[in-house]
Amino acid sequence: MKATLSLVALLALVCQVLAVDVKNKYIIRLKDTTDQPSFTAKLKRAVENENARESNTIEHKVVHEYDLGGGKFKGYAGQFSPEFVARLAKNADVASVRPDGIVKAYGVQTSPPSWGLPRISEVNLDVSKPYYFPDSAGAGVNAYVIDTGILTTHSDFEGRAIWGYTACEGCANTDDNGHGSHCAGTIGSKTYGVAKKSTLIAVKVLNGSGEGSDSGVIAGIQWAAKDAKARGKPAVASMSLGGGKSQDLNDAVEAAIADGLTFSVAAGNESQDACNTSPASAPNAISVAASDKTDYLASFSNYGTCTDIIAPGVNIKSTWNNGGTNTISGTSMACPHVSGVVALILADNPTFTPAQVLAKLKEFATVGKIKGSLNSTPNLLLNNGASAPTSSTTTKSTTTVTKTTSTVTKTTTTTTKPTPTKTTTMLTPTPTQPSCPWWDPWCDEY
Repeated sequence: MKATLSLVALLALVCQVLAVDVKNKYIIRLKDTTDQPSFTAKLKRAVENENARESNTIEHKVVHEYDLGGGKFKGYAGQFSPEFVARLAKNADVASVRPDGIVKAYGVQTSPPSWGLPRISEVNLDVSKPYYFPDSAGAGVNAYVIDTGILTTHSDFEGRAIWGYTACEGCANTDDNGHGSHCAGTIGSKTYGVAKKSTLIAVKVLNGSGEGSDSGVIAGIQWAAKDAKARGKPAVASMSLGGGKSQDLNDAVEAAIADGLTFSVAAGNESQDACNTSPASAPNAISVAASDKTDYLASFSNYGTCTDIIAPGVNIKSTWNNGGTNTISGTSMACPHVSGVVALILADNPTFTPAQVLAKLKEFATVGKIKGSLNSTPNLLLNNGASAPTSSTTTKSTTTVTKTTSTVTKTTTTTTKPTPTKTTTMLTPTPTQPSCPWWDPWCDEY
């Protein structure tokens, strides 16, 4: 599914997401009860036979194989003719066959200085204050940046950025766009990062133009979920990308969350209901809307009951793929602020589940500060829970929000938050079916 291309003029982003499929590319989902190894062998034979037919006009191939969430998301993505997938869709082991879609990075080029860090460590609006954060600073937490890649050699990453996986076809193992490096910098760079000791892992699913496919993103999600489990450390996945609503993409995110990986995702930049987009509409992903320096919901930000929290996303300065910095806007910039706070939470609570992480985010959040028309967006502004130490006790309201595609249930309670005892660090911010042909191994199974 297609969304508006990032890194263009802000006004160009105030448009609807268009549904655009990739020609001859499909995502094939298997039923939970299907024996995947057996099906894979048959699919391989079918592809070989199809390519051997004289009448064949395209190269049939499987590009990705999926097995996520303990069998909750099984299937394949690849290039096939419409006739081939029409036959495949009739197979009793196949749950669905859908066209692959397009996803793109979210962002807008601008130039003023950044202000997001101090805003997320202060309850009241005063971006002249220092940035306070827990001394743990995300140490021991892996942040998977599922994006255009990361310039891992950027000095501001201090050697904590590594290359993980490249999912997009024909892509080089580098950030040839800049978007991914910017997001990574907001999560964990020395100067511009929320969680300054976290490890940043590049998962490249978007090309140099900031564009990719649903199938490639799903492959990146699968790799991140499996790698996180193999490494055995607390982890967050950050996805500042999206497009039109895709059930396959949402299901892949949900399967990875079921495996224990917390997801922070951008709500989107089309000034529309985030429930119309993916992965922002994935029920258990943390969907992030954007605010500006005056605590208004950003004019471009998507909104609604499918969002969970709001974070700074206008004129955010961070690392870039040329070794320097850039200042850009978008829910892409809001999302990594949340990913960074998730890393802070996980550093202090390494056994937290994704649901517990979201609950803690809502507990820390500043309630009722965002102004303007929210259109059912929860009025919860990101806070990292490490405000400036004081000698007095502070009181903070917390709001519980249940995300669905249609309704939001909100209850408010007041709790007393004691003066923090853990060490905090202060940082001054930097301003028709034929009769069984020989080539069809499933023909007698339809």
